[in-house]
Amino acid sequence: MYDKRKKIWDYLFSGAASVNYRYNWNDLDIGALLSYYLFENPTVTQAEIAKELNLAPISVSRQIKNKKSIIRDEWKSILTEYIYQLDTDYLQKQIEVLKCIRVQDLFEESQDYILEIIDRYLSDQGARDLMEIRSINLPLGLLRYANSVTQKKWLFYLLPNQTTIIKSEDIEQLFLNRVVDYQDGKQVEDIERRIVLCGNDENYMRICNLWNPNCLANTDTKNEGWYICHINSEAGIIDVSYPLQMR
Repeated sequence: MYDKRKKIWDYLFSGAASVNYRYNWNDLDIGALLSYYLFENPTVTQAEIAKELNLAPISVSRQIKNKKSIIRDEWKSILTEYIYQLDTDYLQKQIEVLKCIRVQDLFEESQDYILEIIDRYLSDQGARDLMEIRSINLPLGLLRYANSVTQKKWLFYLLPNQTTIIKSEDIEQLFLNRVVDYQDGKQVEDIERRIVLCGNDENYMRICNLWNPNCLANTDTKNEGWYICHINSEAGIIDVSYPLQMR
């Protein structure tokens, strides 16, 4: 039997006694609670839970499978006892482990996916045999390629969907602020083309409609080509490539 008194004592002297009102019973998935309770208490049966909740055994099975079950007021005292018996620290760690494994897999799959898209873009541009990949930095959304003959770079930047573009100057900064190599405060990478890859329809259209090349009148773009490309996420291709600034 769990020792509720000890938990209360530990909470009182934790040095950070507070109440979290972020969630309540209305947010609880009873199926998740009962499933984890049964996992941690393998000797407990669904029939025993049903008896405590005054339900038919088959109803407990349905509650476990139904994420939208409404928790009755008369169940709350029993369910609270179940919650006290759970090792929530262990559960939280396992959830973090699952998230990490998923993110690691997404990272690897995403890298392969974007490389395939860029490979098709380079083929369409007749540059596939000339360009060599130099670096990939997915956290920054930046991929560097270099011309094997001239060593000039093509930089691909993945535009986050949450990026907000309001005016033409925002687009200018979008390109100019991309991470490049500097030495003594001066750009040392010889860049031939910068390509922003956009997976959001609205962002793509906003950039195309807002772009005003006159805003570059006083900006040294080092004769670079700037392109905005729309990625068709379902087909896995760049279906539109729009030059914002031609070399």
